[in-house]
Amino acid sequence: MKYEDFINSTKYRREYDEILSLGFNCHTSTSLRQAGLQCKSYPLDWVRFVDINEQSCETGFMRLIELICTNFKDFINEQDLYIYSDNREEEKDPYIIVYNSFNGMRYRHDFPKGKTITESYSEVKEKYDRRIKRLMDLINSDKKVCFVFYSGVAKLPKAGIMYSTEMFYKIFPKRNVDFLILQNDLDIGDEVVYEELSDNIRHISFYNGPYSEDFQGNIYNISLRIKQVSCAVVTNSKPKKFLAQRLNSIYHQNDIITNPTPDFTGMVSFGPYTCLLKGKHNVTVDFELTENYRAFFDICDNFGDILIPKIELPHNKNQFKFDFHLDKCAGNLEVRFYCEPIEKIDENNKFQLFGIQID
Repeated sequence: MKYEDFINSTKYRREYDEILSLGFNCHTSTSLRQAGLQCKSYPLDWVRFVDINEQSCETGFMRLIELICTNFKDFINEQDLYIYSDNREEEKDPYIIVYNSFNGMRYRHDFPKGKTITESYSEVKEKYDRRIKRLMDLINSDKKVCFVFYSGVAKLPKAGIMYSTEMFYKIFPKRNVDFLILQNDLDIGDEVVYEELSDNIRHISFYNGPYSEDFQGNIYNISLRIKQVSCAVVTNSKPKKFLAQRLNSIYHQNDIITNPTPDFTGMVSFGPYTCLLKGKHNVTVDFELTENYRAFFDICDNFGDILIPKIELPHNKNQFKFDFHLDKCAGNLEVRFYCEPIEKIDENNKFQLFGIQID
């Protein structure tokens, strides 16, 4: 099937109570969150499994399933950890990179710079214990769950997939968990190959760009097609609600986008870079706007392609609802907010954005 036809179809969509990342790295969780599909943190969101050659994750899926089946035994023991990189060249990155010599996990977003592993360990361990419990409680619940695993360019052997998931279902026989495995196929061109390996296991191959460390680091590029493909095949009943702190803003105060300086005119907030299928959608904006400000929003995709031109927010309401129609799937949809003063203003005048909801 052609890629555009696939992402604009709902033929293969299944609904779940919870959708979450199984790895192999943080791009999967980031993509699901941007698409409004994942809303909680779990133990495999921000770690990366690294095998011997540090490039392939052909054995990673099986190892991750083993971790779950053993209740993450020895997942993060202090004696197994050492500094893989002090990350000095990345000045904006606040973390060192820590490697686990026992299970091959790489922790890139947990151990802050300026502290030793020992100084940070108890706090990091407590965080992962909490996330592990959340995951195991979810698996053992009656909720319908989907694990999403992105293999990058590695071609996972289907026999290995079936063996690992069979082991999983023997330990967790309720079969309330499905597996969605996404693969970047460099030779597939503009096609998508969709396979149902069983009632609970689906495998999708599509082209997601050439593999390189630079490309992997460009999170917007690598996430775009993961989001689009995921939205085409999984959904949840929860509305896509994005609080102000999950948007990007140049003005934050107490997790609220608040009033800029009196002479400010321009963009206040942008994001959340979500994926929406074609069709009708509803936007609900919760806000506070005083009389001496004018506030607007527009809707765009792919960092500037205007879908809906600027619409002014009313002064006599704290909530504004708006319907719009997409002719095709949007992969990086943004609701961008702007404001400008009507006349001279002071600190009592403000524009506060509390959140947006997209249905």
